[in-house]
Amino acid sequence: MALFGSLFRKKKSDPSSWDELWTVLAPYGGRVTPSSTQAWLRAAATMDPKLLATAREQLEDALVLLDTEAAARFAGGTPFTGPDRPFARRRFLRALDAVIVAGPEAVARVVADPSSLRSYDSSPAVAPYDLADPDGYLIERWEVAHWADPTERVLRRDRSVPLGKDRFTGWPSLAVGDEMRELRKFVLDPEAGWLDVDASAVGVRGGQVFTDRDGWIGAGIAAGRLVHDALGDMADRPPKLLHVFVGALPREDWEGEVGFGLEVVDGVADAVTGDVNTERYVPFSDEECAIEDQDERVGLLVRRVAHALLAIDLPFDEERAATLRDLARGA
Repeated sequence: MALFGSLFRKKKSDPSSWDELWTVLAPYGGRVTPSSTQAWLRAAATMDPKLLATAREQLEDALVLLDTEAAARFAGGTPFTGPDRPFARRRFLRALDAVIVAGPEAVARVVADPSSLRSYDSSPAVAPYDLADPDGYLIERWEVAHWADPTERVLRRDRSVPLGKDRFTGWPSLAVGDEMRELRKFVLDPEAGWLDVDASAVGVRGGQVFTDRDGWIGAGIAAGRLVHDALGDMADRPPKLLHVFVGALPREDWEGEVGFGLEVVDGVADAVTGDVNTERYVPFSDEECAIEDQDERVGLLVRRVAHALLAIDLPFDEERAATLRDLARGA
């Protein structure tokens, strides 16, 4: 039994033994690019599900070895320097994908010498609210049928970003204590906007496709970017502003949310009562939901979001509070 356990552990930590993984990743041709990703998606759609399942387990083993604090200290852009400091988590994960696609020797090299990660970090930085190209990560693409569905792609995006329990041992700075729960989501990633504006419910109410970035969904993204950029660098923001969500809802839906007992102040429903993160909802009338001009949609959302951030006290300094007042007035 002891011998079997030793062999099992060796296989999980020996990249040269992951034959299924290297077979499945072969269509990438050793590099992650938009064209190689499409080639892999086409090839994976015809692969044996059992082969894909085994290879996925080996991919997870690879990530356990590579997704470590030691390697993150050599990430491009903004390397890891501490649990409460900005860290380019998404760029780091793209670099790990590049290592894995490069093959077993590359994985073994980075495990042995984390500084060699720099050789594989060719992914450029991505501005908040923009998408990397190719979008997503290796492990998120594994379920090919789901990845081909645009709605599933939106729903599954960034699921790999938070630190799972199976990788705590590689992150001693984040492994212990419930106070690390939010920091394990790497909310201080410079590529991640701290403000999430979701107008999808308004768009779906009007028959728009959930993934249509030209409709209300896209207007929400654009409004979030405008407010985010207007407030400037918020890297040192307090816990209540680590992640701020503002949802725009048709009034009927908003009244349903309020029915669950949410605090309402000046037409803004507050769904979070703790000291970390913020979640608020604003109602849209039938007339507002019917707006078709995209610029008008974005402008309305900017005003309502700014109002939502001001209506119930949040720890903005006076300069940023003044900026929000201007945005709420449409200035």
